[in-house]
Amino acid sequence: MTSVSDGGIRIQNWHRPLSTYMTLLLDHGLQLRLFSEPQPTGGDPDRIARHRRVPFFHIMEWQKPD
Repeated sequence: MTSVSDGGIRIQNWHRPLSTYMTLLLDHGLQLRLFSEPQPTGGDPDRIARHRRVPFFHIMEWQKPD
């Protein structure tokens, strides 16, 4: 677990490997339709380089078959 404080707000995060989520969703019969890691389009070059190496987020679209 990690904890971050900003502006008087404390946020706790629990790390789970991506495989934990993927396996759970696949085991429940869902099909992965889209997986995307959006790339930055501008900003500080050092921050962009870090983001490309370790993306901050990803987008998934799952579908339950008929």
